[in-house]
Amino acid sequence: MKQNIFKKILVVEGVLLVAFFLLKASLPEVFSSLMAFPFEQIGKLLRELSLSGNPGNILALVLYLLLSFIPAVFFLDRFRKKKVEKEEYLLLLLSGVLLLVLYYMINPGRMGMVFGSAAGAPVGKAFLGGSVYSVLIAYIVMKALRIFLGAEKREISKYLAWLLGFLNILFVFNVFGLSFGGYLEARKSFLAGNTDPSQNLFLSEVFLLLQHLVRALPYFLSIFLVNHLMGLFDEIRKDRFSEKTMKKAQALTRLSVKVMGAIVLSGMGIHILQLIFMKEILSIHGTLVIPVMPMIFVLGVLLATQFVSENKRLKEDNDLFI
Repeated sequence: MKQNIFKKILVVEGVLLVAFFLLKASLPEVFSSLMAFPFEQIGKLLRELSLSGNPGNILALVLYLLLSFIPAVFFLDRFRKKKVEKEEYLLLLLSGVLLLVLYYMINPGRMGMVFGSAAGAPVGKAFLGGSVYSVLIAYIVMKALRIFLGAEKREISKYLAWLLGFLNILFVFNVFGLSFGGYLEARKSFLAGNTDPSQNLFLSEVFLLLQHLVRALPYFLSIFLVNHLMGLFDEIRKDRFSEKTMKKAQALTRLSVKVMGAIVLSGMGIHILQLIFMKEILSIHGTLVIPVMPMIFVLGVLLATQFVSENKRLKEDNDLFI
């Protein structure tokens, strides 16, 4: 996939995530949880269709079964072509989970029997949606491992590029999904707990925003790092010992160092600022959050670029020896 197309996909993902959380803030009864999307909305539509009359009830039942058995249809297609691998059986499990999850989404009143009360419905919907995603992710990961392990040498770089692309999707999800959604929830709770009109909450709100920006920063910077790394892989596929490849590797090394420095300094900076203004703000966040995954990724990129540069030097030494 071309990088420009993939960048557009990431932009669309970010916009959709922001739109979801804005809708969640204004329509919580329709968008209760990101994990419940889109099953909650499908359930509401099918319920409305079912309550519209007998024809609507029949159509809702047909759509319910069709949507639930989509993974099973893929399994049957693989079975017909005699291409069934072990992970393919997860598709049958996924259909079974979808049957159960969509049933509860269509009949949310029955969630009280499982989760204790109507108040537990948002948690219940998130749990049900998470169950679907857990099976789906397990299938995708197992399938990807099989493809990757069976790939020929010339195909490995292509699959690595796809893997990096998937990693970027996760980073965008962290920034515009978890971090942005977490900020909106934290701000809502903060305002609900501080209703005294005599209080000036402006500085506290600024710090609340800064705290979430600092948490999101490692993932946001990692997005740019992945894009540069994908560009390096493109050059390696063309000629791993070319001058252009070495320049890209060196530029990526410098960028990795800057990203690591920004991650560390931003974490330190927000704590020092809170220390200075602790008497004026009501939203102090004292937990030291270490973004392990982005930091490991940045260190991995740094090592990879050093490895590329070292290979170039070894080749030049061998050429001189010959």
